[in-house]
Amino acid sequence: MMRNNILFDKRYGKNWKVRHLSPTIMMAHMLVLSKRNKHLKHNFPIIMKAWYDGIRGKSGKRVDPNY
Repeated sequence: MMRNNILFDKRYGKNWKVRHLSPTIMMAHMLVLSKRNKHLKHNFPIIMKAWYDGIRGKSGKRVDPNY
């Protein structure tokens, strides 16, 4: 979900803030939610892979979400 939202924002974002700041804000939001739910240790690699793929424009399944 996070990777797809980043790809969408980068492709269809109307201004610089949406295209460049939104991915970082989304990553920080997901990290805070994972820490709050005490799943950060398990979710951190998944979040970072999704963020990296979104920034680099890579699509396709890379992580099995049914952990």
